[in-house]
Amino acid sequence: MKKTVSLILALVMALAIASTAAAITGFITPTVSNPTVPPYKNISLVVVESIGTGLSVLNLQPVPDSKLYVKDSLVHYALYFYTPRINKFTMDGFDYGDPAVLLSSDVVDFLIDTLRLSEIADGTSIVNNHGYSAAAAYYPGTKRYMEVDLPAPVAGNGWTYVLTGSAVVTGSANGVIQADFMGRRDCMKFWAMPKTIDEVKDSVAYGLTTEMPGPGGHPIFSGLDQIYNVTASGIAGPGLNVFYDVAITAGKYAGAVVQFNTDYDDTVKAGSDKNVVEVKIFDGGDVWLVKDEASNISGEGATSLTFIKAPGPVQETNPGTIARLTGIYRQVMNFFELGYIRKGVLLPQHFAYKFSTFYYVASDDVNVYAGAITIPDAAVDIPQTGDASTSIGFVMIALAILAACGVAYRKVRS
Repeated sequence: MKKTVSLILALVMALAIASTAAAITGFITPTVSNPTVPPYKNISLVVVESIGTGLSVLNLQPVPDSKLYVKDSLVHYALYFYTPRINKFTMDGFDYGDPAVLLSSDVVDFLIDTLRLSEIADGTSIVNNHGYSAAAAYYPGTKRYMEVDLPAPVAGNGWTYVLTGSAVVTGSANGVIQADFMGRRDCMKFWAMPKTIDEVKDSVAYGLTTEMPGPGGHPIFSGLDQIYNVTASGIAGPGLNVFYDVAITAGKYAGAVVQFNTDYDDTVKAGSDKNVVEVKIFDGGDVWLVKDEASNISGEGATSLTFIKAPGPVQETNPGTIARLTGIYRQVMNFFELGYIRKGVLLPQHFAYKFSTFYYVASDDVNVYAGAITIPDAAVDIPQTGDASTSIGFVMIALAILAACGVAYRKVRS
């Protein structure tokens, strides 16, 4: 009897957030933060040869690109980041008030008890090196996640940190270890688009009660300057409506509000492809209903926008007013990357993905050995340490095994 050991090479995993519902924006992902001086910078995640304690953290060696791992072998990683002096930040504190990093992978299982955090002064001396605990670890489907608290920025000097840990290869195809920095871990910016009706209901309820409830709503900043405020109101219930108000707080259209009125029944109905009832613009004490019959995004294209002024209703004809209303509408639609209001299910995530909450992504590859080797029972095991650093090394091992089997076969025949 023979057994075949087969490890299949596949493409590096692609991370995407998609919705089974008809989303106004299609496939969308959170917007990466890019302030001049963020609370966390110089971020990199590196798969390394080994990890240790003390001064060894200053000299961790990345694995070569040619290194291949096999199933059940150990992988070590190091996550580097720097926190500048807090008074140097050009980011509002609202956007990094509850920071964490989410480590994820579809090729390894994280070993939680191997985490260590090192604090480095001046890049040369270890101030602190200690065990560190994950805030949470969970394993839905084939992906592995581990949420880890980030050290809060301090008022003194800037600090360099190195978070190290180990993991076990569980996949048989190439993949990555990824680190998602989250300025506010419970922010809807980090929620995937819902895939079930229950998830849609949870999304709307969280937006109404926690993420952007009135009257305060959720501010959006550009650096230290607030540019928008998003508020959710209404009632999530049969026959009722949920409203999303986007207030422009800076620039030439400051003071204007674009309101999206959504039908809750159409929001939670299976197969629904539209939930926006109407869109209104509030500006200077007046209200206009937006009629968007454009051929592409946000009122641009062959057909034009029209605005119906309340309480008439009378179509707006003043060129200056039309130009201002068009500018307001297009600015909001383009900023949030919203497409047609005539089709699609608008959800809190469509606004949350554009929140200025701190977000950054770093990752490194974990390359897995590919091949198929047929060997007799009780033969030499395939190495499980991940120490072979090139594909040539594995080929030599395979040839050696086959040669040994051939010699054994000849001896038996003799």
